[in-house]
Amino acid sequence: SDQGGKADDASMEVIKVERQKTNKLLELEIDDAVPFTTTPNHRIMVPSDGDEKTVKAVDLKLGSWVLCSDRVAKKVIGKREYLVEDQEVLASTFHPDKAVACFLPPDKPLVLSKGLTRKPIRRSGMNRRVRRRVDGDEVASVPETAAGEYED
Repeated sequence: SDQGGKADDASMEVIKVERQKTNKLLELEIDDAVPFTTTPNHRIMVPSDGDEKTVKAVDLKLGSWVLCSDRVAKKVIGKREYLVEDQEVLASTFHPDKAVACFLPPDKPLVLSKGLTRKPIRRSGMNRRVRRRVDGDEVASVPETAAGEYED
């Protein structure tokens, strides 16, 4: 269950939090749920052909359905965009990339959302440069470490 701001899986962890600035916020009013203020590009969980997917908050329309805590679908009954001046927000990335309830409410369902999309780490050629030879001796590719003792 997603009650009380808990994630789908107890093994979820926040792997990245970054500060971002925005000049626009959205306030979403959800039928019988806690109102939700977010950035336009925030990923919101929605039902989709018996499954679920994410859409950007800005793409939700009046009458759209969003998934709330306990996977209950609720209708968007209000949407207001407003401009702000350099509002700082925190964006989190979770692992695994699963939905979490947004806020701790009194006794109303919570909108489910996801953190930032995790970008894969590119390491071109890293596996090929593990060891090298200098004057016939094997040395580590990372200075100040013994050959074979460095782990990424």
